[in-house]
Amino acid sequence: MAPCGKPVALAVMLLLTLLATFSVSAHKYLETESSRTREDPVLVSDHQVSWAAYEELEREGQVDYYKFKAEKGEEIYASLLVPRIDRFSDFQPDLALIGPGLPDKLDERGAPLDVREGEGALVRRYEGEENEVFFEPFTQTSYWERQVIRRQAPEDGTYLVAVWSSRQEVGKYVLAIGEREAFGPADILEYPSVWWKVRIFAEREVSTYVITGAILTGVAAGSVWLLSRFL
Repeated sequence: MAPCGKPVALAVMLLLTLLATFSVSAHKYLETESSRTREDPVLVSDHQVSWAAYEELEREGQVDYYKFKAEKGEEIYASLLVPRIDRFSDFQPDLALIGPGLPDKLDERGAPLDVREGEGALVRRYEGEENEVFFEPFTQTSYWERQVIRRQAPEDGTYLVAVWSSRQEVGKYVLAIGEREAFGPADILEYPSVWWKVRIFAEREVSTYVITGAILTGVAAGSVWLLSRFL
């Protein structure tokens, strides 16, 4: 193999390895550019499609809201993960579903939720004793599994998923909404950006820079090799 061929082959192998995981990735990247308050929640266009929001509770009393519409009988799914970073090993954020037809009262410990007239709330707190690990092949990152909400929508209407910490903790979390995989050409084009953002979120900076550098080096070497062959 020509000298320039080796870095080209390495770059191709890295790209193919990353892209091969795309088809088994469970979630589309959910942009969270809103303030995530009740008045300005993150909007989820289709709650049945599998989304993942990579976010952080940065202050005590913070509640993040995610909003979507659902029809009666549709299954609503939401779950929490925490990135596998040592300082978050005991981080246990709370999860709630708010909307029409749900229970009128919160549990006995209460929650700092904005539940309005005609709405109820279903609260889930993490009650596991061990940290079960979930490995995401798409980004080669690991997470601790937390609680899940799975409930059929009791009525047509607008629902919200809320994330907060009743223990007044701060930390990073991943909120998954929906379970149906739905990827298209746009998602493939966004793959490099999503891969980068998720790995930085998971604090895998060093390996991310190394892999990115190897790919860019291979692409540059390949470009030089091609130019030398055809010019």
